[in-house]
Amino acid sequence: MADDPKTLVSTAWLAKHLKDPDLRLLDASWYLPDAGRDPQAEYQAAHIPGARFFDIDEISDARSTLPHMAPPVEKFMSRMRAMGVGDGHQVVVYDGDGILSAARVWWLFRLMGQENVAVLDGGLPKWVAEGNATEDMPPIPRDRHLTVRLQNQLVRDVTYPPHGDRGVGYALTRAARFSQIADYGTTADDEICLLVQVESVKGLENLNAILAVDGIDGVFIGPADLAADMGYMGNALHPEVQDAIMTALHKVHAAGKAPGILSTHDDMTRDALEAGAQFVAVGADVLLLSHAAQALAGKWRDTLT
Repeated sequence: MADDPKTLVSTAWLAKHLKDPDLRLLDASWYLPDAGRDPQAEYQAAHIPGARFFDIDEISDARSTLPHMAPPVEKFMSRMRAMGVGDGHQVVVYDGDGILSAARVWWLFRLMGQENVAVLDGGLPKWVAEGNATEDMPPIPRDRHLTVRLQNQLVRDVTYPPHGDRGVGYALTRAARFSQIADYGTTADDEICLLVQVESVKGLENLNAILAVDGIDGVFIGPADLAADMGYMGNALHPEVQDAIMTALHKVHAAGKAPGILSTHDDMTRDALEAGAQFVAVGADVLLLSHAAQALAGKWRDTLT
């Protein structure tokens, strides 16, 4: 394997460069809940000398209900600065599984515009198996500024070469109905719809820049998270929130993109449609199931008691 400081490096490469002043080593270990392993405890017990612990659970978007969503730019910059990771550093990421969660952190760095980042091939298990040293004391980091530029070219991930970077393996995937769509590779780019989600004040502030990204087909506005970010937790119908939502939908529509929204309130749904919304979710599967179950239970409750 040829070592590439921008993708993958060997344990031999790391051993050679371990004391380089501009090397920053990150332990990004993370395990599934049923693995019965504690990544932070394992890091404290033994890690590659000089490694900082990258907490995937914490360095994420806490506003999202989904786990491990990419953190806001400001949060990523703040955490990296506190860890002493900054401009001009060569970052190497590893994990305790060999190569699992480290790849996720590599992708996150690339998303944030950082190119000098590599995954350690074989991770901690290979490093230890070869008899290399570990330590149990964390390094003392010094703040270092990190310039972050969210990469617009990542939009290319949804299109095939030569216009994008999407891997050409569609013949084996459900997207091409497992080779039943013979011309999938030559027609998919024209049929792919890329929608991005904006559900924070910061997102609204950057809406013009988002709309200027070539390849984005539409923008979905998330009322619940936006309301919380604006200080109105649980009140997406607040006039200020509604005004922000409808203004954003108008702006998206005026830019020639498709505006979208999730609304379970009839008045908001009507206002969104009038504002130009072109894809509107008017319910959620779990809510539909819950309401139907409650109605069915209520129908027979009096009969059974």
